[in-house]
Amino acid sequence: MPDWHILYDAVVGETNPSVFERLIFETEDAIQRRLRELSKNPDGPLELNEISDAVENMLRLKTERLGWPEPTAPSKTAARYAHTLLFLCPECTLPVSISRVCYAKSLEVIDAQSFHLECEYCHARNTVLAVTAKAHWVSEWA
Repeated sequence: MPDWHILYDAVVGETNPSVFERLIFETEDAIQRRLRELSKNPDGPLELNEISDAVENMLRLKTERLGWPEPTAPSKTAARYAHTLLFLCPECTLPVSISRVCYAKSLEVIDAQSFHLECEYCHARNTVLAVTAKAHWVSEWA
């Protein structure tokens, strides 16, 4: 499976819309796989920052090149969505949850982020990638 960096470089340079769209999906899949790997064996914040920048740029490119709607731009008609994520505390194994509201319903926007959690039971503090959540619910938020 190609490294996400190689696929990302191909996306940025691609001008054919149908090839561009295929490469976008392949790159997003590769990034999701890498985020899962990092959740088990983190290589530090440098690659997470690179991934975050790449995801942000790909959203911009999809909007510009494919005419997709701007996923993060609020509008008067845009709905907001509450993302609720459930994690397992690594210390006491009890559930820890967080919620965030954003204008994107897509899981991609949240899954690429990291969060600082504090367990209410044992007070352990951890930084986790959203993609490692045991469950992720999305609800429309008025």
